Amino acid sequence: MRKTKLINAKAADLTVFYDENDPQQYLVYSLKFGETVIGGNPDKSSLVLHFSSELDDAHAKITVEDEDYSIEDLGSHKGTFKIKSDNSLIRLKPFKSYDLAPQTAFYLGRFK
Repeated sequence: MRKTKLINAKAADLTVFYDENDPQQYLVYSLKFGETVIGGNPDKSSLVLHFSSELDDAHAKITVEDEDYSIEDLGSHKGTFKIKSDNSLIRLKPFKSYDLAPQTAFYLGRFK
């Protein structure tokens, strides 16, 4: 399973874990100020994750403004989920912005 986590809020790094059972399997992406669309199609997304067929062409959007961070599901078929403090999942409503704090983990599709 793949886990995605926003870390280092001032640098706006996005860490994508490819295997939650092996924390050494990850890539770090630097997010720019403004909007970053995550998906599987380079024509529709600014950050393309080719490893997963779970992603829509334009699956979710992360917005970085000053020190404020948010995520929005872009109407994806398999959803975007935030992991709550009790490890339960909440499915994000499409086209609604949700705040992200440093160390916030979320799923894109069914992958963590």
